[in-house]
Amino acid sequence: MKVSIIIPVLNQWDLTHACLLALKKTIPPKWSREIFVCDGGSTDETASQLPHFSDIEHLKTKSTPANFAQNCNFGARHATGEFLVFLNNDTVPQPHWLEPMIAVAEAETDAGLIGNVQWNPRRNWWDHFGIVFESDGTPHHFGQYSRKNLFLTGYGEWSAVTAACCLIRRSLFIENGGFDETYRNGCEDIDLSLRLRRLGYRNLVAYESHIEHVKCATPGRKEKNRQNLKIFQKRWSKSIAANEALHDRHKCALTIWRKFLKYPWTLSARQLAQNTLPLFSSPKQEPEPR
Repeated sequence: MKVSIIIPVLNQWDLTHACLLALKKTIPPKWSREIFVCDGGSTDETASQLPHFSDIEHLKTKSTPANFAQNCNFGARHATGEFLVFLNNDTVPQPHWLEPMIAVAEAETDAGLIGNVQWNPRRNWWDHFGIVFESDGTPHHFGQYSRKNLFLTGYGEWSAVTAACCLIRRSLFIENGGFDETYRNGCEDIDLSLRLRRLGYRNLVAYESHIEHVKCATPGRKEKNRQNLKIFQKRWSKSIAANEALHDRHKCALTIWRKFLKYPWTLSARQLAQNTLPLFSSPKQEPEPR
């Protein structure tokens, strides 16, 4: 078994350095692995500092500046491992983060994307246990803003997972075209999640795998958010309304209200109205995801 870890970067060497040091400490030395830093056009000290890491391969994309999907796909084409791990450079993997993800992948033959639990150290709260959808296709990280770990052991199925840290079989990723490069630093992960679900694969989160994630550290990370969401909703909103949104309604309502209590000015009256009634219905009555 071999793992290929792909880290897309654009400057921010201090964060990349911390991520690489954490990888050295947390990946079991007996495991066969390769690590690629996929550079989308860095102009800082990334190129001069990476040679100090003899076991890291520095890949420079031909198109610069490259977006997240382009960087990741470029790395995947060079990878030789059975499993691909996409890892943001603004993450710090915690001890034993990779083993639970591999275990889920080996136990579940129909696994699509496998994500993990993520802590935001700047905000001092959990950021990701999985992704849920509103009926219009708007995605939300379930558990965001919570200071309580909501899932301690095992793994669970989710509509989508974030690619800030995720694992997938290389063959499955390549066969399905990888990340859609139409998106510019956003929505490419949930788009792939849904494409895999429509083929019968399940997106899973390994609850015993933890990383720290600073979030949105790359300059310009959110510049295309509106355009990305518009493309995503045009493709998927009708399908999501008939599938994922029905199953996610209770978890989505909890997420919306957590956000309202933290940032009330960011939500519309429509969102609050649509996400109030599900709080009073039993999540057990929700239809199973397809």
